[in-house]
Amino acid sequence: MATEFICSIRATGGDYPTLTAWEAAIQTDLTSAKTKVYSHSGIVGIVGDGALVSGASSGATGTVRHASATQVLVEIDAASVDFTSGEQMQVDASNYVTLTDAGDSAIAVAEGYADWPSGLGELVTVSGWTVNSTNYIIIRAATGNEHNGTPNTGFFLTGSIRYGAILTIQQDYTKLVNVSLTNTGVNPAYGFDLFLSSIELHKCVAYSVGGAAIRYNFNDNLFINVMAIGDIVNNSLETRRPIFKNCTARSYTVGSKGIEGTAINSVAYGGDFISNATGGWTASSDYNASSNATTTPPPGANSLTTDITPADFVDTAANDYHLSSG
Repeated sequence: MATEFICSIRATGGDYPTLTAWEAAIQTDLTSAKTKVYSHSGIVGIVGDGALVSGASSGATGTVRHASATQVLVEIDAASVDFTSGEQMQVDASNYVTLTDAGDSAIAVAEGYADWPSGLGELVTVSGWTVNSTNYIIIRAATGNEHNGTPNTGFFLTGSIRYGAILTIQQDYTKLVNVSLTNTGVNPAYGFDLFLSSIELHKCVAYSVGGAAIRYNFNDNLFINVMAIGDIVNNSLETRRPIFKNCTARSYTVGSKGIEGTAINSVAYGGDFISNATGGWTASSDYNASSNATTTPPPGANSLTTDITPADFVDTAANDYHLSSG
């Protein structure tokens, strides 16, 4: 198991004012046995990013990536022993934290707050880390700051870029939770652009005024409870095996151009489920619906064969694609 090292993204008073600043500061080899997160009892003086520190009793040495109000992420020097619980991790005698545990390997977490009524305006790229299935990256909205299932609510990122994305993920195993993005650029303009494998989107909203809300470019990306106002596309003809569960795409297609993909309990409104490959959709695909089902039935024996309409949603004009009751 690994421990989450949580940094807050806030307009004021947080660990970092932007996701870009967090990504640049925390980027490290999370898989190294010498990268550890410790809990502490509070910062005395200043323990800044990049500070060289030593253990008052152990003699351990290392470099601080960041010290939050209750945790510190440190890269311990290769030849050093580890820091120990109860000791001061010191910049010097006046600037230190007192450790309250023996440390653990880290999961790097950025938690965004809804401090920007018009959205946090930045374009973010996550790349250059070393990660694995145990030590990875999470970007999520802080509790109470989540979107409500529609664009431009809660903590969200916004920008305008053509031939680019608001959030580009070039790192395996990254998990995005309750993240909302709006790209107001001219088509093609992406919300999420996912370049590597084992990337997961949970309860995310992607809104592209000008085209594809989500583009995925590698195997085994996982989409759960995702709302895409704009296409979900794969622009490559290589092998792709995406999984869509409880997802809605409002625009043209929910597409898998790989050898096969899986769609379960998902909706394509304004387009079709497509698979431009020999394998097509997997046998696990089922319980899907689309607005073009009578012409191109969605995959699955229990999928709807009649077309869905705007009446099946709460308010399409307001981009509220929650299913209506009844």
